[in-house]
Amino acid sequence: MLLWAAAALLCSFLARPQTAHANAAEKLGLCQTDDLELVVRRAACDALIGDLNEPADLRAEALLNRGIMLEDEDELAVALADFTTAIALNPEYPALYEHRGLLHLKMGNGVAALGDLGTAIRLVPDSAELHASRALVHVYLKDDNSALKDLGEAIRIEPEDADYHAQRGTVHWRLGLRAAAEADVRKALTLEPGHELATKILDELRKRG
Repeated sequence: MLLWAAAALLCSFLARPQTAHANAAEKLGLCQTDDLELVVRRAACDALIGDLNEPADLRAEALLNRGIMLEDEDELAVALADFTTAIALNPEYPALYEHRGLLHLKMGNGVAALGDLGTAIRLVPDSAELHASRALVHVYLKDDNSALKDLGEAIRIEPEDADYHAQRGTVHWRLGLRAAAEADVRKALTLEPGHELATKILDELRKRG
């Protein structure tokens, strides 16, 4: 019943006359609302994407949201196409490169992931999250030294985030740098007692004496 009611709401909204700006904004709002039924969100995204008269940045945002939905449904190639089309519409929007980059990584294309995350960082150089995401790609590509540099940047930007210290500790541990690894995970545990990853690495360090 809730699904049919939500669908009826969307249909009545799409049918009623509105100004172009209000129409696009409301469609985007429905497209972005996580607690709506998926079919309703998808229909709102589709309506906005398919209207070539709507502003390019709004259509790009709708493509981003639809791409995330598709990725969640394991339709990875279609999601990738949505992110790519969105980038063509709004090439200065860093979130598009971030999502496409992480999707490339999920699909096993580390080089493409590195390129996209590098573009996102160029657009937002002080994003700790982007540096940490690129560090993950470096680890995938077995370039631990570059991963350390990106995690160092993430920590410089957000020094109180326990995750970044724990992640850098993991890379130090992989490189056999025991003292640096222990310092990082202890810092993570100071910031967030019981941090799962930091606790695991510290336990491994203790086991190996």
